[in-house]
Amino acid sequence: DTAKLQAAFPAAPPEVQAPLDQGIAAINAGKFKEALPALQRVAYAAKMSREQRLVLEDAIRKVKAKAK
Repeated sequence: DTAKLQAAFPAAPPEVQAPLDQGIAAINAGKFKEALPALQRVAYAAKMSREQRLVLEDAIRKVKAKAK
């Protein structure tokens, strides 16, 4: 659910926002294999709250399932 992902990172710094936007755009286009590395970059680049981490991990898990 990209709405949850966007809502979890309302004021992300550029190094987080850029790959997050790429990942969301790829998901919306149905390009799940392209979305995965972008979301993983967010996971490695960002200091985030527990809630943000859970939303991001859930999105990554769903993208992995659809990328197969």
